[in-house]
Amino acid sequence: MLINLLILPLALTAHQLPSFSSRTHGGQSTYRYHPSNTRSVINQPKLEACTLDDVRVGYGECRPNGTRTVFFQYVPTCDNTSSPVLHTRYNSSCDFSCQEGQYYDAVKQDCFDCPAGTTSEYYALTYSDWPTIPKEFKLHTVNDAKPWEAFGSSVHAPALKLFQETSMSLDVDIHTPSGNVSFKYECFDDERGEVELVFLIDGVEKGQNLYSSTFSVIHFPLSFGKHTLTWLYRSNTVNDGPLDGARVTDIRIVGAHYLVSHCVKCPTGSYSTEGKCMQCPRGTYSKTPGASKCETCEKGKWSQPGSTECQDLPRCLPTDYTATYGECEMIDGEYKRMRTFKWIEPLHCNPDHPWSKPLPKASPGPCPRCGPGQFRKAGICSACPQGSFRTGEEEDESQCQRCASGSIAPPAIVVSAGSKIIKGSTTKCVSDRGDPSDCATDGWMESHLGFTSGVGHSGPVQSILVIPLNITTKGVVSFHFSTHLQNTSYFKFHTTSSTPTVVNSSLNGNISRADVKVTNEDTNITFIFLKTRPSTSPAEEDYIDIYQITINGAQDAHVGGTRCDECQPGTMATSQQDSCSDCPPGTFSKGNASSCSPCLDGTYTSWKGSEMCRPCGKHTDSADNFTTCKPKICGFKHNDTHSFDLSSLRIDEGMHGPFDAQKSQSRYSQFYFDFCSTGLSDVMCLPPKQSFLSNDEKNKTKKTVVGKIKTYACEIDGETVKDLGNKMEFDFFERIEKKMEYGVNVTFYDGSLCFKTKKGLSSNAQTERVEKYFNKYGIVTPSLSNTSQILSQDEANALVQANQASLLQNVVMFSTQVLLKCNPDVPVGRPVPVSLDMSNCSYSFLWETAAACRSCRKEDFDTITTDCIKSQQKVRSVKKGSSQCFGGYVPDAEIVQSCKSPYVKLGALETILVVAIVLVVIVGGIIIICLLRKKNKTLQFQLLENSNRQIEKEGGTSMFDEDGDKQ
Repeated sequence: MLINLLILPLALTAHQLPSFSSRTHGGQSTYRYHPSNTRSVINQPKLEACTLDDVRVGYGECRPNGTRTVFFQYVPTCDNTSSPVLHTRYNSSCDFSCQEGQYYDAVKQDCFDCPAGTTSEYYALTYSDWPTIPKEFKLHTVNDAKPWEAFGSSVHAPALKLFQETSMSLDVDIHTPSGNVSFKYECFDDERGEVELVFLIDGVEKGQNLYSSTFSVIHFPLSFGKHTLTWLYRSNTVNDGPLDGARVTDIRIVGAHYLVSHCVKCPTGSYSTEGKCMQCPRGTYSKTPGASKCETCEKGKWSQPGSTECQDLPRCLPTDYTATYGECEMIDGEYKRMRTFKWIEPLHCNPDHPWSKPLPKASPGPCPRCGPGQFRKAGICSACPQGSFRTGEEEDESQCQRCASGSIAPPAIVVSAGSKIIKGSTTKCVSDRGDPSDCATDGWMESHLGFTSGVGHSGPVQSILVIPLNITTKGVVSFHFSTHLQNTSYFKFHTTSSTPTVVNSSLNGNISRADVKVTNEDTNITFIFLKTRPSTSPAEEDYIDIYQITINGAQDAHVGGTRCDECQPGTMATSQQDSCSDCPPGTFSKGNASSCSPCLDGTYTSWKGSEMCRPCGKHTDSADNFTTCKPKICGFKHNDTHSFDLSSLRIDEGMHGPFDAQKSQSRYSQFYFDFCSTGLSDVMCLPPKQSFLSNDEKNKTKKTVVGKIKTYACEIDGETVKDLGNKMEFDFFERIEKKMEYGVNVTFYDGSLCFKTKKGLSSNAQTERVEKYFNKYGIVTPSLSNTSQILSQDEANALVQANQASLLQNVVMFSTQVLLKCNPDVPVGRPVPVSLDMSNCSYSFLWETAAACRSCRKEDFDTITTDCIKSQQKVRSVKKGSSQCFGGYVPDAEIVQSCKSPYVKLGALETILVVAIVLVVIVGGIIIICLLRKKNKTLQFQLLENSNRQIEKEGGTSMFDEDGDKQ
């Protein structure tokens, strides 16, 4: 109400000022207030003279030159006729103001500090009480989320489901150059960052992921002018806990008002010395407004912070003191320990009260029973031997039980009554109101039961205990506790990575046990006592007792095992181990195993801690002690007619490449492949050279190193190297179209981890949310709507630890397909990209090469033989014209072989006989020829003679002379 009364006059503009008369003093115009002339002033009661406390401020609009007129007036409920003259500021800077805790004197025209016991801070725009959400706040939700709601002392954001958002906004106008906004906030459950409270100024995120398990105060500057302030709460996961959500209170905006013309007294229960009102601390009070200090309560009385009077302290009870214990030692011939008592500070009772219980005297007492993980030896509790355990509930304290093979008894740290808090633990008490006097203690403290959150906190407070964890691999934190809670108090506990568990008053009166699973990723466990309202009595039962904390699996354990745990799949343990060991690569276990089993032939596992082995790809077999797979030969046999030999693609050193390929308009990648290595020991993909400074301080020259990864296929993309597959398999492919095409389909698999395109993102906002999540873990992805992203092992582990099952289902290992097409005319060839789209976390290439042709057989060749010359002839093999094969059967080189001529070889007698026969034939031939010639001549003469006779007969001249010769 005080704020509203003070703010109202400040909202007056130049046109809203009451009637004034003007007069001039030394060049300055002044205004004096006149009561209305429409009402009779006769018989009106006499008004008291106005003072500076009666001054109010009015102002004109801010001019383009950055100035405004500021008017001052007295309130109409006082007599200003003899009051000091108030001066108008005609050309006051629009952003002129006094500092917080000061006021402006309109007579002296300057700023002055508020006197002790007064303040001007109430002129800040403040929202501390929330019976409802003020109408100036605007609420907005996304995906059917619930809106923010008022909750008395704060405003709450409710639990959200996946991708829901809820926000509230406030428009403010800052009139000073040094304005600011502050508020208290708490985010109950961050789900490893998946629940976010974000503060925005004019739509720009200023406070991102404001997670705090306790109320924290944060400040942001505000510049001159209008602003929109937004509190946004959103979730990337399901958030169903009873107190999940966030809450905000004490929103305070400085600079939203103009000049403060006077200070006001601090209310009762508070005081001020420097212009800011503060609550009277516990044990003090102030019963009049405007106090400059608080009075101390008398002996035997008490007060809560902000009290106006003190109350009588009640009588002391046994719950007001605690016992401390010494070490167990020999006393009077027996093992005993000394027990002493002290009051719990701060004391909330009156020891001098006639009915108070006095502190018991120190006395020896029996040694406690041996706790979990311990057994009694010579009267002393000692740690159980390795591989054995004791729960601490057995009647027999003389021995520990041994765990069976395949299970372990992880060593533990046990903290119970009389024990010191674990080294490195921290505790504190935080007031939600920012007032340390709300805390009765500095946090958790030792008690005769174990540990207590502290009794008598005035509230609202949070008492916090953080215990460090140093877990080997996996473990369990167990503790017993009892609650003494009011309906508005709670007990919360959580580890570094777990969601807080919330306990309310429903468990009051019972001793409960909690078991929290932890891993080596959990660095601590936190216990929080949360009180949401002030106490009404100094002895109010509103606290938590923890009797015993057992941390199983701690590296610095001081007791033996407290339980037997079966080894998880992928691990093993003998009966003498206190922790399960991961199965080495090439072996596996199904859990509860005393040893790891080797993978079967044709299977492998490259990782330690495997619960099963994976089958090798087609035409490959287990290698390197079942840790990987390798080709049986450099090729494979498809059937009796089709066998393939890829040895022509083998190179002596390194890999095939680099092969450049354009992935986008401005991005190129280099690819490397290998087909014939029998293992990865000699296969290295070479990423870009990296520069680093030499350690030589005198000569800081840059050197280069070359990193390597063992794989069969890889890509160098800028400064990153992707493993496209460190295992491979072979298969036959055949395609019959216009002509038959066939070859070898090589698949490289088990490459880099890859996040496949997130399917089903229904909006850009959801896509951006997922991208923001990945950016948190350094996984930079340009757009999850159309691409996939290579992950490092650490990034994949981050997803596992964040329990992001919806994201993990899309994490696969990169693979690459290279289609080797048969082309007998290309000896080696090179790959051509078919698809470099990462949406499916795989690439594909086409590679034409003669190596992809089936291996030649003897049937693919024809044999050609030359004529036998001189008893010799040449023989060679020629590939058939229709045969598409390469390698395989190799025919013999061209040879010269002996052969038989068609002539027969004869002896001497046979030779003489043959010669004689030849001579006879020749002589006979000559005789025959001569006889024939003679016969021919005779016949020729007869013909001529007959022709001559005919001529003579006809009277012609004879062709012969007288001797009968031809003429």
